[in-house]
Amino acid sequence: MVFTTALLTIFLRISSSAAEPIPAIQYLPRVLVASPDNTCGGTTGYTCVGSQAGNCCSSSGWCGKTDAYCNTSAGCQTSFGKCVSTTISPDGTCGGANGYRCHEGECCSSDGFCGTEAKYCNIDTCQPEFGNCGFPSYPQISPDGTCGGENGYDCTSSGFGDCCSSSGYCGDSTAFCAQGCQSAFSASCLTTNIPTLNGACGAKKGGYICAGGRYEGQCCSSDGFCGSSFIYCGTGCQTGFGKCT
Repeated sequence: MVFTTALLTIFLRISSSAAEPIPAIQYLPRVLVASPDNTCGGTTGYTCVGSQAGNCCSSSGWCGKTDAYCNTSAGCQTSFGKCVSTTISPDGTCGGANGYRCHEGECCSSDGFCGTEAKYCNIDTCQPEFGNCGFPSYPQISPDGTCGGENGYDCTSSGFGDCCSSSGYCGDSTAFCAQGCQSAFSASCLTTNIPTLNGACGAKKGGYICAGGRYEGQCCSSDGFCGSSFIYCGTGCQTGFGKCT
């Protein structure tokens, strides 16, 4: 009787345990590890995001930042890094969800816009997969009034003027902000109605106008030069680029 009771107790315990629902297995999301040796995808499973070689994983499993690594048409592995298409930006945006590339010569900024100034091309934050990158840490404000060229100094907020002239000096006048102003190192280059600095003017001479400085109030001749005589102001004078009589 005691033995029978013991067996019944064991049976009831087993039955009770079997009736309890088995908790579902929970899978943790896969965490990709940044490549320590520039390999990626495939058997290693490393991601190129954060790799010094570049953020793109090529079809052959190596990290890089050129088209051979980053272009989807070349086999870039989207699961193990960033990839781009060959679609050129139609609206000035780049990178991110749309994956647009900037036009030739433009840089893609960290916040996804195309441009040529230092704030777009800073090599510390620029997105090399979607455009060019070329300027050192931004901003490098000019400490001495020089700009552009080899030192790469920017005139913006320098105290010397916000425009970098063609000769590499900061200033605010027409001589700095008009013809030849280096937009990559400036904040205030004129983009319309730009006064000429050398007398060239008109539609075929860069669109410069005869205004400001020594050419103020002059006429733009048919062959694109500023002057005040009849040959400049008479027949063929370009009305949109200076005075005409």
